[in-house]
Amino acid sequence: MYESTYKINLSQTHYKHFTSQFYLRMVYYCPHRRRLETSPFSNSNFCIFFTFLLYTSNSISLPLNCPHTLIFAYPIYLIPDPMKKILWLFVCCYASQAFSQFAFISDKDGKVNIRTTPTLTDNIEDVLGNGHLVYCLEFHGNWANIDYTKNGASTNGYVYKNRLVMIDDFEKIPAYSKQSQLISFKKDSIRITVSTKPFDRSANRLFYSTEHPDIVELINGKLPFGTDGNIPRSAYQYIEVQMGNKLIKLPDIAHDDLFEPTLDNTSVNYDRKQDTLFLQSMNGDGAGGYLVIWRFVKGEYKDRFIAHGF
Repeated sequence: MYESTYKINLSQTHYKHFTSQFYLRMVYYCPHRRRLETSPFSNSNFCIFFTFLLYTSNSISLPLNCPHTLIFAYPIYLIPDPMKKILWLFVCCYASQAFSQFAFISDKDGKVNIRTTPTLTDNIEDVLGNGHLVYCLEFHGNWANIDYTKNGASTNGYVYKNRLVMIDDFEKIPAYSKQSQLISFKKDSIRITVSTKPFDRSANRLFYSTEHPDIVELINGKLPFGTDGNIPRSAYQYIEVQMGNKLIKLPDIAHDDLFEPTLDNTSVNYDRKQDTLFLQSMNGDGAGGYLVIWRFVKGEYKDRFIAHGF
């Protein structure tokens, strides 16, 4: 059992970070907290995690407090080239398991109670209706710890996991074309195109911190996602979705505060029964990491949800 906190000096070494799983546990790097965190998927007592870090800092604290968990953190420059290829193949095979944690509420009563702890004691703090998008952080037995947004405020709580429908369980729409700044998905009458562009500083208003003049606090009057106070390098240019004979262009307001998009971490799922499409992506640079999901229902854009500060 590991119950210690370790520090890894990264001042002269670049690491590649990726997490994957054997058996039924997951480990992931939390950029805002700058540490590894674990998410159990069952009561499995032993799992092996391979972790590759791509992060530059003087040091990172790794609280390894998950029982019976063996974690490997290995400098990428020490890994032989043949082994790198094998590791990247492994990463590609298991990537989707680490990134797909969005869900929505579904209950026969049309709503569910959100609790402060994973118990049935007198701890109800909120109520969410069917269809409400949430982000699953981890499971505790029959309970799921979730983040969600309601009335403009981000909060956290617990809900029975059988009241959740996982987005990743729906049909996947495959990518059929990818360029450096554009990716397209297509299946049957469904097509999705996501285009990015370099960030144009001259076309945007930057607001700097009064206490730290080199830190960008707002871009065009909005809190930016994807940066850690630095000037973004890239942004979304446009997102178009075609569902049957309906062509939807995502309004600018639904993506103009999102920066550092990562096309390789973009995926699409489709609920044919409800004619609902989910477009999600894991984006960001360092401590500005975030996940975003957009929902389109019956040929109309409905809403989005952003998970950050995990």
